[in-house]
Amino acid sequence: MVALNTAASRMRQVAATLDRVRNDVLAGLGNYEVMNQNLNGTGFIGTASLASVNTSAEVANTGRQVSQRFEAVINQINAGAAKYESVNEQNRAALSNVGVQQT
Repeated sequence: MVALNTAASRMRQVAATLDRVRNDVLAGLGNYEVMNQNLNGTGFIGTASLASVNTSAEVANTGRQVSQRFEAVINQINAGAAKYESVNEQNRAALSNVGVQQT
C-alpha cells in the first residue's frame, strides 16, 4: 500500500491556480469574441466576416463549457481538501483521548 501524504493547503493552492487559469482563458475568449464582433461591419464585411463572427462565438461558447468543467474540478479539489481537514481533525480528537494505562 502506498502512503498518501496530503496537504489541504496545497490542494487549495492548486484549486486557486486552476481558477485563475479558468478566469484568464474566459477573459481572453471574451475579448476575442468582442474584437471579432467589432471588426464586423467596419470594413470587414461579407460571408468571411460572418463566418469569423460565428466561429468566434462558437469558440467562446466552447470555452464557457470547458470553464464549467474546470469549475467542477476546482470544486471537487476544494471539497476534498475540506474532507481531508475534517477527517484529520476527527482523528486528532480521537487520538488525544487515548491514554496510557499505568500498571
